[in-house]
Amino acid sequence: MRRFGLLLSTLVSLAACGGGSPGNTGGADAGIDPVAYFGLQKDRCFEYSASETAQAVPDLGVAVEEIVDFSLGDRTIKTSVIFYRAGGLAMKDYVGVEGSELKLYKREFPATKSTLYNPPLTLLKMPVRGGDVVQSSGTAAVRDGAGKLLIDPPQQQSLSVNVFSAVPVNLPIGQSVNAFPLTYTLNPAGRQEVRAFVPGTGDPSAIEGFVKIVYNFTTDDAAPAPTYKLQGLRQLDGKIPCGMAP
Repeated sequence: MRRFGLLLSTLVSLAACGGGSPGNTGGADAGIDPVAYFGLQKDRCFEYSASETAQAVPDLGVAVEEIVDFSLGDRTIKTSVIFYRAGGLAMKDYVGVEGSELKLYKREFPATKSTLYNPPLTLLKMPVRGGDVVQSSGTAAVRDGAGKLLIDPPQQQSLSVNVFSAVPVNLPIGQSVNAFPLTYTLNPAGRQEVRAFVPGTGDPSAIEGFVKIVYNFTTDDAAPAPTYKLQGLRQLDGKIPCGMAP
């Protein structure tokens, strides 16, 4: 079992993974590595608590666990697959970087429902700045666990991301970081999603990425959305999945 006293030390002792960005088509601001900026290093594990204190067993684990070739119409894209684990595998996001934008190609609730976006939706744009509104839209093919279309023909959906000026976010480890609050509004109405983001630099001593996530990871669309705050980072070693107990 993890020791609370080690949680802070893990934040400052990780070795960051570099590498090329899946889906990156160039055009990012000079000197900014989009993999590090958006926190997409493979096997870097972000673990969260749903309370104001750090937990021996995290309530949520988030990590890029796979890099896969993803077919989107007439093109194939290398995507980072983000696994969200809350007790067990709760959700997967297939994402990539196009230019300066973090794109969402597919969101999947395993064995329950998946949504494929074409063109993909924009989750963030770098550099992140308070006051920005990032808007995108795409045709959403929603399928059940067996692959059957739930809405036929697929409908158009739009995503609006409101970025607010950075504010302090108190973390369960007793530290406070300045992060950009983000609100995601999906139309037709989707699940409420709120996050707080600290741009990454690739510095292994930095607390960065999504330091707060407010989202409902259950299969019940009407369930309340817990607030998860970052309590630790570590590098996956192939033994203990992100967010799971040793």
